[in-house]
Order: sequence, then C-alpha cells, then structure tokens
Amino acid sequence: MQTTKVRINELHTNAAQPFSRHLNVNELKQNIESMGLFYPILVDKSTMTIIDGHRRVECYKQLGYDHIDCRYINEQMEKANVNSIQAFGI
Repeated sequence: MQTTKVRINELHTNAAQPFSRHLNVNELKQNIESMGLFYPILVDKSTMTIIDGHRRVECYKQLGYDHIDCRYINEQMEKANVNSIQAFGI
C-alpha cells in the first residue's frame, strides 16, 4: 500500500469513531514534534473520510501543517481487513 500526502482541509472526520470526540493530543503532539509521524493515517479515498488517525490529524492541525501522510483504502480492502481480524480473533 503506497503512502501519499493529502491536504488536511480535504479530510472528513468519521462521526462513528469514538476518539474523534475526545481528542487528547498533547503527548502525541510532543512525540510527533520530536520524532515525526511513524504511521500514516488511513483514508477512504471515495469519501476522503478518516478511517484511522483522527488524533494524528488533530496534532498536525495544531502544529500548523497543511498536509499529512496517508494511505488510501477502499471499501473492499476495509471489509477484507475486518474479515481477517474476525477470522484470527485479533
């Protein structure tokens, strides 16, 4: 899966994501400032909705960044991942 840069203002939050309502990002923001972003966010390419990475996006906003690394996924990939997780009991 290829990583690309995406404009933060093009992203939409996922209202079903529980972390999006309670974003405590101070520690994560400090880590990003000192070490950078280790894991790109996951975005549904068809809707530009954040699947994973709400806190990282919030940190980037607070740090003044315009872009963030992301990996695009599509609905089929997401279903495959969910099925794999369920099959292995992860």
